[in-house]
Amino acid sequence: MLAPFFDGMVTPDIEARFTAGEALTFLENFCSHLGAEMLAQRPIQRPNANLVPFGDWDCWAGLPDDFVCQWSAYRIPPPSYHLHLLCMVCRYVYGWHAVTFFRKLARRIRTIVTPML
Repeated sequence: MLAPFFDGMVTPDIEARFTAGEALTFLENFCSHLGAEMLAQRPIQRPNANLVPFGDWDCWAGLPDDFVCQWSAYRIPPPSYHLHLLCMVCRYVYGWHAVTFFRKLARRIRTIVTPML
């Protein structure tokens, strides 16, 4: 039931991401709209939830359709193909080191080229 809250905190759109104050306000308002029976429900247990990569995890799965429709404005889109590919590469130690190296290299090149422009 906290899927809109979680997605509001981790959305890739930085401008739309909750600040700490906005997150607290959203959570208070969100919980005030839930009924006592909803708040009394136990969380859904999913086996091996810690082994699922972030981009592959769907915290909206199994929620009622009317709830998903009501809060769909906070739902983040699935990761792009490029981000999914980058995550696959970074799962390996050599891939992680390669990505880190190329990011540092690109940052250094940018600092050298930018003053010339």
